[in-house]
Amino acid sequence: MKIQIKSWVDSGIIFECETETLKIAIEMGIKKGIKFEYANLDGANLDGANLVRANLYGANLVRANLYGANLVRANLVRANLYGANLIGANLDGAKGIAGYICISPIGSRKSGLWARWENGKYIIHTGCFSGDIKEFEEKVKKTHDAKSIYRKEYLIAIKMLYFRMRSTESEGIETAVPK
Repeated sequence: MKIQIKSWVDSGIIFECETETLKIAIEMGIKKGIKFEYANLDGANLDGANLVRANLYGANLVRANLYGANLVRANLVRANLYGANLIGANLDGAKGIAGYICISPIGSRKSGLWARWENGKYIIHTGCFSGDIKEFEEKVKKTHDAKSIYRKEYLIAIKMLYFRMRSTESEGIETAVPK
C-alpha cells in the first residue's frame, strides 16, 4: 500500500513509499536520512519503532503510540507530544523531551495532565483545559471545593510543577515563579 507522510504545516508530502504500515514507512525514511520535520503523525501507531536519531522537529505526535519506541538521540524539539504514549520508550539523549511532564491518572476524569515548558512557564493540558499554570490553579480552585480529593490532587501536581520551575531557575534558566 502507498503510504504518504505529510507536513501538518502545508500538507506537502515529506516522504512516501510502498509498504504495509506507517511504522515501517517511518523506519525506512529514517534509514534514508529523511527529516520528518513538522510531520503530521497524529495518532500514529509507532509501537516499538526504531526511531534512533529521527529528526521529528516540530512533528505532530498528538496521541501517537510510541510505546517501547527507540528514540535515542531523536530530535523532538517543538514536537507536540500531547497525549502520546511514551511508556517504555527509550529517550536517552533525545532533544526537547525534558520540557514535558505527564501525570496520569489524575482528577475526576482519571485522565492525563500534560505540562510542557514554554517561554519560561508551564502550559497545562488536561481534559478540555489548556492554559498556563496560574490559569490552571485558578480553574481548579473555582471548579473543585476545598474538601474535594480532586482539588487536592491537582494542587499537589501544581506544587510539584512550581518546584520543578524553581529547580530549573536555580540551574540558571529564567522563570517567573511565585516564591
